[in-house]
Amino acid sequence: LQQDPDNAFTHTTRGWSLLEQRQTQEALSHFREALRLDPDFEWARAGIVEALKSRYFVYRIFLAYIFWMARLPPQAQWGIVIGGYLGYRFLNRIAAANPALRLWVLPLFIAYIAFALLTWLAAPLFNLLLRTSRYGRLALSSDQTSGANLFGLMLVTALSLLGAGLWMDSTRLLIAALYTGLLMLPASSIFVCSAGWPRWTMAAVTLILALIGTVELLSLAVVDGRLMATSASRGLGNLFFYGVLGSQLL
Repeated sequence: LQQDPDNAFTHTTRGWSLLEQRQTQEALSHFREALRLDPDFEWARAGIVEALKSRYFVYRIFLAYIFWMARLPPQAQWGIVIGGYLGYRFLNRIAAANPALRLWVLPLFIAYIAFALLTWLAAPLFNLLLRTSRYGRLALSSDQTSGANLFGLMLVTALSLLGAGLWMDSTRLLIAALYTGLLMLPASSIFVCSAGWPRWTMAAVTLILALIGTVELLSLAVVDGRLMATSASRGLGNLFFYGVLGSQLL
């Protein structure tokens, strides 16, 4: 910066460095200066978006995790992801074998699931918060805006189904709310994928999973006024859940 104070790339690099050090306001000033020098510099615009989202405490934790993971080699990154899942399975078996320990293991289960969902849904969720902000919406790209709109629509749908299910005491509506919430995972990946066949592929996967979930709901049997799973619904349910997880690997 001392040698070339009007270099947009250097200002942006400094901004990301400051953002990693959690100095959000200083990072924003460098990103703004970079965009003043080069209004079309996408990396600086992305930095402003991340800096604005990092004002939220939960997103700061998520961003710190992303920075930390980025410094690790790919093998270590996969080791942490797989190790976390294997640890979850190990604790689950211990809790199953020792019911007295379940109360102590349950908070770890909740924390693990919440963190896993955060790594998948933090970006679209906080993009949605920026979408409702007067100034934040100006920093979002068209893809981020579209992704936030889709995520918001599905979130409203899931909450509406949940409210209707509780009000009407309908198990089918409650399951539909759960499935809609799970569909946020592949749906939130649509506009992250590159435009063209990758994006259309993820959109097709999301629609197919939505169809599988709908058919599974309709295949549930009603016995004495209660919903009962059938062999067909169990198979479709497993296909839906594994499909949602597989969509993230895709």
